[in-house]
Amino acid sequence: MGGGSKQTHLLVDGRDLLDDRACTPQELYTSLRRQYGRWTAHPLLVEEFLEDAAGQPRASQFNFYCFCGTIGLVEHVEHAGYTSHRTAYDASWEPFPGVVYAARPRSEPIPRPPGMDEMLTVARRLGAAYGTFVRVDLYQCSKGIYFGEFSSTPFNGTHIQPWADHLLGQLWQEHCPLSV
Repeated sequence: MGGGSKQTHLLVDGRDLLDDRACTPQELYTSLRRQYGRWTAHPLLVEEFLEDAAGQPRASQFNFYCFCGTIGLVEHVEHAGYTSHRTAYDASWEPFPGVVYAARPRSEPIPRPPGMDEMLTVARRLGAAYGTFVRVDLYQCSKGIYFGEFSSTPFNGTHIQPWADHLLGQLWQEHCPLSV
């Protein structure tokens, strides 16, 4: 059910890092029960905790907008509690002037990260296997590159900025014309 840091908990050593507060197992149980009731129609998902190279709970997230194996846009996502700041780049790591989604603030561009070539290769292979448009989310962490998820309709296609909508639409027409 949770997504975009909503209805999610990031627990380390008895603290929920998203809320920056103490959270005992009983408090987590109470919170989940309040959110979902006694029985939930949706499964609860528990994921491995990812750390950056320094061991901090801030694995770098990269979203690759793939069109049948061609990468049209890469987003670097910086999480800060329940907020995420994003910067969009082309596959050569040149920043675009604005954010893709109006509801997400822009962060400052960063230097091309080490391991980007490997992430681009992984994203291209996964995007080609998908066979149409898909956003491939990868994490760069202390143990290497981790797959996050596929998203065929990021943010349900809403709140996209006109420049990004135009660019992504052109790429879809050009690289995946049979799936438009």
